[in-house]
Amino acid sequence: MTPDEYLYAEKRGEIRHEFVRGQLFDNVGGTDTHNLISLNIASGLREHLRRQPCRVFMADMKVRVAAADVFYYPDVFVTCDSSDREAYFKEKPCLIVEVLSESADGTDPREKFLAYELLESLKDYLLVQQKSREVELFRRNSPDGAWTRSVHTGAEEVVFESLNVSLTLSQIYEGLDLA
Repeated sequence: MTPDEYLYAEKRGEIRHEFVRGQLFDNVGGTDTHNLISLNIASGLREHLRRQPCRVFMADMKVRVAAADVFYYPDVFVTCDSSDREAYFKEKPCLIVEVLSESADGTDPREKFLAYELLESLKDYLLVQQKSREVELFRRNSPDGAWTRSVHTGAEEVVFESLNVSLTLSQIYEGLDLA
């Protein structure tokens, strides 16, 4: 299947699929916890970015990584590039957030990151646990482009330097009873 055939089918289908080098993989819905975490993050980012040219997307918007021949549905992502105007997918996110699920624990951190890191626009990649208050932030350092990893727990704040935005773990996990 080609990317154009995928996009055509995806617009007309009832089930979302991620596209990985010509293969389709079902993208099924998440738990209520997964959904609340995604909403909390998207809402927090949107509030901070409201008067900026950045746009926050959730769930139903795809990210295309042409160099890896993939389309993924991140849980949340931000694009601030005014040229990123395709209606059904974006190609220049600066932040991507994945809320981990039991079925995706092995996929999101490794396979998706290998594709996402090919995006020159990507500055931050956040992995969010849903069974505990813990997030992992991967940040691309300038000018060498190397990635650094930091783990945040408890009541810490996560800073997205490229956006000049921070969220506390209390904001991310608001409404959830997690240790």
